[in-house]
Amino acid sequence: AELPQRAIAWPLDVPLDVEDLRTLAETYGGLGAVAAEAGISRESLYRALSAKGNPTLKTILAVLKAVGMRLSVEPGERLAA
Repeated sequence: AELPQRAIAWPLDVPLDVEDLRTLAETYGGLGAVAAEAGISRESLYRALSAKGNPTLKTILAVLKAVGMRLSVEPGERLAA
């Protein structure tokens, strides 16, 4: 089942946290639909995206892919040695 397409504006300089990831999943058809699209059980996704959740990188990537997003990494400022 393909999730509905939605446009969400996210400021480029604001980091995404677990609660934000849950909000994204809820916006894209709900946690159950995103879990199915991501290949994760609904219960596992609810637990991972709870206030005390600690999702794995694999879960984060699967959820982002399910909602049509991707994770990017950019170089930070180097600390002086």
